[in-house]
Amino acid sequence: MDSGVHGEAFAVPTAGETIIRGVRHGQGPPLVLLHGGPGCYDYFDNSALAGWLAAAYSVYSYDQRGCRRSASAGPFTIEANVDDLDAIRRWAGTERLSLLGHSAGAILALFYAVAHAERVERIVLMSPAGLKPGWRKPFDTTIRERLTRPQKEQLADIDRRILRTADPAERAELYRDRFNAALPCYVDPCHRELAPALEFYDREVNVQTSASALDAYDEALFRTRLSRVGDRVGIMHGRSDPIPWRVVDDLLRLLPTARVVPLERCGHFPWLEEPDACREALLTFLSR
Repeated sequence: MDSGVHGEAFAVPTAGETIIRGVRHGQGPPLVLLHGGPGCYDYFDNSALAGWLAAAYSVYSYDQRGCRRSASAGPFTIEANVDDLDAIRRWAGTERLSLLGHSAGAILALFYAVAHAERVERIVLMSPAGLKPGWRKPFDTTIRERLTRPQKEQLADIDRRILRTADPAERAELYRDRFNAALPCYVDPCHRELAPALEFYDREVNVQTSASALDAYDEALFRTRLSRVGDRVGIMHGRSDPIPWRVVDDLLRLLPTARVVPLERCGHFPWLEEPDACREALLTFLSR
């Protein structure tokens, strides 16, 4: 994912003695990139996507709390992540910012917009994970259908090793290996060779943050508050993303004026799988 373009590191103290660490690229209006997971890491740093955007924006990307460089004792909740994001806004000295949330990062972007609508310029939801329950079953089915025999054997071996180990560090690394083993199933089958490998994944951060978002989601509240930003939201989703299109339909019930860009023959990583279409859609929406 490395574009060869390196930015300026930053560190922002937030609640609970957590220090959020990230990188800023470019100059211009502030745009924050939110990685997925939860529990992954800033895979946007030095990416082609950050390079595209840094030509016109001050692009901030960072490891969310508990992830890689942003060590934290918690809490690992969606509310704490919203507070971290607003701490970055204040540290950057800006009243308003734009957000690009990928996968679970899209959920964080929406929770931030519900809490701080007046602070949001534009929002891009790229390959968004679902806010509402029910999307995981078709997601898991698609992943299983795309697994090759070697992948199935590799995953079975990892699962056996997870059950055998009592070492937390070894278990954490095995869960990262398991995630990486399945990632070729996240892209369109014609793009399997483009699937990334994640440097970091913390399953406990994932479980706790995901559970808190599910508990905190209130559909009526979201519909009311997101009406204030709906015309500033763009949704980009691949037709071949294992996250089902029903997630986009659910979002459109909350954001009926959002602009939707479907990407054909594209799975979960548009900037890797369909870079030209992804770049054009992003720059067009953000510059409207």
